[in-house]
Amino acid sequence: MPLYDSVRITKNPAIFSGRPIINGHRITVHDLVVHHRTGMSIEELAEGYNLTLEEVDAALTYYEVHKATIDCQIAADDREFAHRAAADTSPPVERMREIGKASKRRQVP
Repeated sequence: MPLYDSVRITKNPAIFSGRPIINGHRITVHDLVVHHRTGMSIEELAEGYNLTLEEVDAALTYYEVHKATIDCQIAADDREFAHRAAADTSPPVERMREIGKASKRRQVP
């Protein structure tokens, strides 16, 4: 298990398909990175996930070391999400699509 600033980042095939997590938490490095990319600060991540600043920093450091692998996982998740969303024909989703189309039509000058 690698140590990053005395914080262990672990991987276990039985937990989140082996994605790296902060030891003692069920929070993946992947999730922290995605939220950090959307603009959440280290402090907001720590507060939102009940982590220490050291744990968040360790996860982001781990990401920097393993960036290519984690970025591939994030991209694969994005593709899977888009595929599932496109295939969803449930009434609530179809209604949301209608609302989205109507909103776009109103925005066109």
